Parts: sequence; C-alpha cells; structure tokens
Amino acid sequence: MIRLFHACTLGLGLCLSAQQVKAEDWPQFRGPSGSGTTKGTELPTEWSVEKNIAWKVKLPGSGLSQPVVVGDKLFVTAAVSDNLRKPKSFGQGVIETGRETLPDVEIDWQVVALDRITGKTLWAKSATKGKPKYPVHACNSYATETPCADAERVYAYFGATGTMAAFDHTGKEVWKAELGAYPTVANWGSGSSPTLGGGKVFITSFSQETAFVVALDCQTGKEAWRFQWADQASTTAWSSPLVWANSKRTELVVCGPDGVSGLALDTGDELWRMSGFQPFSSSPTVDGDLLYFSNGGQSSSGPLFGIRAGVRGVISKNSETPSEFVAWNVSGGGAGWSSPLSQKGYLYIPGKGTLACYDSKTGKQQYNERVPKMTRLIACPIATGDQVLLLDEAGSAAIIKAGPAFEVVGTGKINDVFWASPAVAGGALYLRGVEYLYCVRQAKSK
Repeated sequence: MIRLFHACTLGLGLCLSAQQVKAEDWPQFRGPSGSGTTKGTELPTEWSVEKNIAWKVKLPGSGLSQPVVVGDKLFVTAAVSDNLRKPKSFGQGVIETGRETLPDVEIDWQVVALDRITGKTLWAKSATKGKPKYPVHACNSYATETPCADAERVYAYFGATGTMAAFDHTGKEVWKAELGAYPTVANWGSGSSPTLGGGKVFITSFSQETAFVVALDCQTGKEAWRFQWADQASTTAWSSPLVWANSKRTELVVCGPDGVSGLALDTGDELWRMSGFQPFSSSPTVDGDLLYFSNGGQSSSGPLFGIRAGVRGVISKNSETPSEFVAWNVSGGGAGWSSPLSQKGYLYIPGKGTLACYDSKTGKQQYNERVPKMTRLIACPIATGDQVLLLDEAGSAAIIKAGPAFEVVGTGKINDVFWASPAVAGGALYLRGVEYLYCVRQAKSK
C-alpha cells in the first residue's frame, strides 16, 4: 500500500531561503529550475578548439558530473586515483559489457572549486577515501552525480560510496552523511544527482538492494525524512529528482524504478503516483504548471507524458485521452538516456542523432529531424532565449532555434567524449569532457 497525502498546499516560497543564488547562476543539475533553462544570456553560435574557447583545464581523476556555477566559482566532482580508467564512449563501452571488474585501487572522491572566469583551481577537498565496493560500467564513472550549491555551500553526493558531503565556498567541510553504497543492475553504477529546495537537499538511491528518497537539512546534514519506495523494487534508476514549484504547490518529483511519484517537500508524504514503467534513465522537466517525463533506453523509447499541476492520488498511465491530471501522452515518444526540454511553448526530445519537437500544451508533434553531423545524444539539452543547445557524445554541438520549425542556427565541435550535461552562466558555456573541462565564450570583436 502506498501513502497518499492529499491536503498539501505548500507555498512557492518554501523553496526560497536566505542562501539565494543569482538568476544567472547554474547551481545544480540542469540549472536553476532543474529543467535545463535559463534567462538573460546568449550562447556563442560557433566554436572549435581554435575559436571561442576561453580556457580548458585538465581536471584531477575522472568523472561525468556536470559543472555547477554560483557567483565567481565553478564546482565539479572527481574520483581521483593513479590507476583508475576513464569513462569510454557508448560504442567502446558496450564491447566491454559483462566484463566489469572491481578495480583494486584507492580512490579519493573530491570536490573541486575553480574560478569560473580563468579556470584556475581554487581548492580541491576530499569527501571520502577508500576502495570502491562495486564495479561500474566502462561508460560510467565513480563520480557521475552532479553536485548542487547555494550561496553558502556546495553539496556533493557520491553514489559509489553513499557519501553526501557539504563544504562552504572556502573548501571547509561543514557536514557529512553516509547513506550506504549498493550494487546496481548489470554493474552500470549510479548517477542520480541531488537537488535543493525548502532548506533541504534531496537524494535518491535506487539499486538492486534498496530503493529510497531521503531529505537532509542543508545546514546540519541531519535526516529530515525518508521515503521508502513501494515494494522496494530491486532494480536501478538513474533519474534525478526535481523540485516542481507550480501554482498549486511545491513538490518533489521522483522517477524511480517502476513509476513516478510526487512527494511533499516538508514531510516526504506521497501526493500522487503513476506506476507501470521501466526504470528511468532520463530526468523529468517542468514548465510552469506542466510536468514532462519519459523513459526508454538507447535502443527503445517509452511513453512521453504531460502532467498537470495539482495531480493527486493513483494515476493511470493507460488512458489515451486527456484527463483531469494527464494533459496528454505520446506512445513511443520518450527520450533515451537524455531528458526532455521545454522552451518557448515547445518540448524537445533528443534521440540517437535526432531531435523531436512537440507542442508543450497538446503533445502534438511538430517535427522529428536528424541533426546534421550528430550521433548519440546522452548529455541533456539546455536552452536560453531562442537557443536550444544539443551536445552529442563525440563533441559535436548544434544550436536549434526554439519554435515549431527545425532550424540550425549554430554549431560547435570539440574532440572529446561528452556525457556530462552542459552548464551556462554569465554568457559562458561550460562543457565537461572525459579529458578536459572547457569554457566556451564569444570572443570580443577588436
């Protein structure tokens, strides 16, 4: 039986705290709202290793976490060891599927702070050290979860160890919590990033042995609440939780091993649930009073849903017509490992070198086009103004004009492997490859 908490009317102000970040910051996975969008900046429309690269730096160790930016600092995580392999591209990694072994190495799991303007390392602090307990896939890393930050602290979660650590902006450790490390399906490893809201940091752990969502107090690290997933499904999900502030309430949306739930921020009570899905790799996105989510893999696509604000109770995923809470659904319209993006009234779904566009309110498809020179899209798309940015794992980028017609208005290329999602702040684009961290910025005209 699942708990359903109906009388929740949390105000939008619950997400706000004294530790406000600025509008131009990129403080967590997929940016300010967790949906991949921002305002007040413009992306360069062309870049390469010889053009519009402000700096590139070699990070310590390896990892696939997205960089986050607050103020003048950029934060990223890494698994540091002398003999730890770096993540491979999907094609190379698949060759090694089933051959994963546990590396007999000592790893230092670090949080690294850089000056966002120059790329200079300001500090690197250890969150935890030791030998890994479980292997990870050749495509994955031991530092895949993206940290999140506010104006006072940065919060880093390492699923490989179960460690959640908070540091202030000078690198001083504030608190640490141990949530447990668990094996994952087919040794894929972990990858769900934490998010912030209502003075709490939210973490999901969906593995072969346990399935839970936990809220920790941002200031103390003490557990505020824990939600045990129904039936404790023994499989893995990689979707990151999302705080959805809409006109009805503010809630935490979680895509888990077998379904989607909305949880009350202050108590963890379950407000609604939709079950009957395969485990989620992609993360949800929101745009005002509409929530979008989909699931699927690199060789299959599940359904794509638009859900209305105020949803409550147990919701069926099988209806083909709009209802009180289900605005629309598209069979087979889901993303693979990337995530949906909503911008300017349209929803964008990346595929294997393709981009599909839907009307956000109706779910009607506007186009499904192959993007020139692009291969596998794993990094999540981002958007600012009329620009929608796609980045494939081989380093090819395309900027698509937001709207119902497919139009490429910018391109970029860097030879590296990109699974980490892009970040944008202060007019600069930050791309984390397997080899380097890059800052892309439009060069000033002389």
